[in-house]
Amino acid sequence: IPASVTSLGWSAFDSIPSLASVRFAAGSTLTTIPEYAFNGDHITFLRLPSSVTTIGNEAFAHSRFTGFTWPSSLTSIGSGAFRESSLTGVTLPASVTSIGDQAFFYSANLAYIDLSSSLLTIGQQAFQGTILQSIEIPSTTTSIGWAAFYYVTSLTDRKSTRLNSSHLGI
Repeated sequence: IPASVTSLGWSAFDSIPSLASVRFAAGSTLTTIPEYAFNGDHITFLRLPSSVTTIGNEAFAHSRFTGFTWPSSLTSIGSGAFRESSLTGVTLPASVTSIGDQAFFYSANLAYIDLSSSLLTIGQQAFQGTILQSIEIPSTTTSIGWAAFYYVTSLTDRKSTRLNSSHLGI
């Protein structure tokens, strides 16, 4: 995608199973990956431009990522953004303040996540159905949505007193 592209439309590359790779040109000023932009595609690795601050709802839902480079400017991950994706681990940049509802919902291979030290909000069912082994909620977090970690039966290490039964669905 050439650097001259400053915006992508909703569903720009939605549901193209033959789309296996996308490359953003150096110098891209794209700030938002919109809703459903790459939903259902078979991209295995993606490096977003460093200018991206927002990943929209369902932008990469059902993706087959084995690698993903998070831009250091990212502040918001939309609802269902990586829903049912193949991600196995996530290290969010320190700039992320919001994880939307169902952001990683049933990403069944997601075993670890390193949350941003600036994280304020974790949406409802954000990590439901993942295989997270542990979770450390940063002290900056002010809101954890209902069932955020529901059906995460592998979760054995909770380093937060803010997780309660409604977050775990018990």
